[in-house]
Amino acid sequence: MNTQKTLLVFFLLFIFCLPLMAQSGAVKVIVNQGNSVSSLTKKEVSDIFMKKNKDTWQNGSGIIPVDQVFKSKTHEAFCDIILNKSGDAVNSYWCTRIYSGRDTPPVRLSSDKEVLEYVAGNAGAIGYISGSAGTEGFNVKVIQVQ
Repeated sequence: MNTQKTLLVFFLLFIFCLPLMAQSGAVKVIVNQGNSVSSLTKKEVSDIFMKKNKDTWQNGSGIIPVDQVFKSKTHEAFCDIILNKSGDAVNSYWCTRIYSGRDTPPVRLSSDKEVLEYVAGNAGAIGYISGSAGTEGFNVKVIQVQ
């Protein structure tokens, strides 16, 4: 009987933790290969994409955040995992900032390939792609987000 209960507990933990394990690899944050940055905290990435505080890299060049289209699976995963907000909340944030004349949102592209091409062609760019997307053949590197 105890063995069955133990197995049931492990099974339930596995079922409930599976989405969390899958999310950790759901997105990759990328920068241009020439960028010296190899890791950022979640807060730093969030501040960059929400255009709070940080607008230049360590070398003084401008940071260009590159977003994916609203409601795409990759965008939703990035908002949830990195920004700790829903995609709708992020969209509302930008609507408020646009209409108040305070700021403009990051460039929005429609696919991992477009983000890879944009980041590869812009030294100051930072973007994100799905966890399953490859970076081979592009002048980009995946950075660690802590």
